[in-house]
Amino acid sequence: MNELNEIPTSGFRLLRVVTIHQAYSIAIDEETILGVEDRRIAVDWDWSVSEDREFDVFLGVALSGSQEAPETVHAEIVGEFELEGTVPSMTFRKFVHTAAPAILLPYVRQIISDLTGRGPYGPYYLPSVNVVRMMQRYDFETTGGAKQLREDPELAKLYGWPTDVQLTLPSEQPQSSEQQT
Repeated sequence: MNELNEIPTSGFRLLRVVTIHQAYSIAIDEETILGVEDRRIAVDWDWSVSEDREFDVFLGVALSGSQEAPETVHAEIVGEFELEGTVPSMTFRKFVHTAAPAILLPYVRQIISDLTGRGPYGPYYLPSVNVVRMMQRYDFETTGGAKQLREDPELAKLYGWPTDVQLTLPSEQPQSSEQQT
């Protein structure tokens, strides 16, 4: 084993993980799952600034039932993180978009296996996930946190967000007089 005098860190620290929702149910309506061979997994993600140097990352997972195991499970957690120091070793955007979900996924996996393990079909373990590929489906610009940074230049500067570039979503752009008629 190699001894490290100083462990390289990302510049971000996990303060705590909070479970905000967990639910388990068995499908009463068999037609809902009739012919469904595999369980389907849906993932939800967002983030927001909670205080000057603290931010929250939301991760939710919904597991739908199959013919073999007609159960549904929902687990939603929030990871509360903090900016450490002044120069993180990775960009804030990269941390929130890939590292934070990778950190939080084992917590969601545990909730799902605990809930399903108490049911009649045995525990279900979420598969190993390629977080980088999974997160390509999510647009960072449409998150609650990105909106906060667009609206507050001082906060954007603190988080290393480019303040010299105006980031606007199409839905936030003012309409021209021709478009308003």
